[in-house]
Amino acid sequence: MKKILGVIILGLLLSGNVYAKTGDTVTGNLNYQLEQGFEIIEILPVGDYNGVNFILKNQSGTIIICSVSLPQRDDVQKRGLCIKP
Repeated sequence: MKKILGVIILGLLLSGNVYAKTGDTVTGNLNYQLEQGFEIIEILPVGDYNGVNFILKNQSGTIIICSVSLPQRDDVQKRGLCIKP
């Protein structure tokens, strides 16, 4: 009985991030954000897939994260998404 109760409590504690708020999607890709006055302040490689995260900031202090997936051999288009954290 104690083990079952422990498993239930542990499961509830570990499932807390399931409903965490995600970032708001921003209009435009990385190039658009750079044209709007954002500057790249950091570049982070992504480990599991062929991509890069760009951390951008404008003069008012707004931060945006743009993820860019580099194309594979058969994939012609680059994929990108920008969010406000």
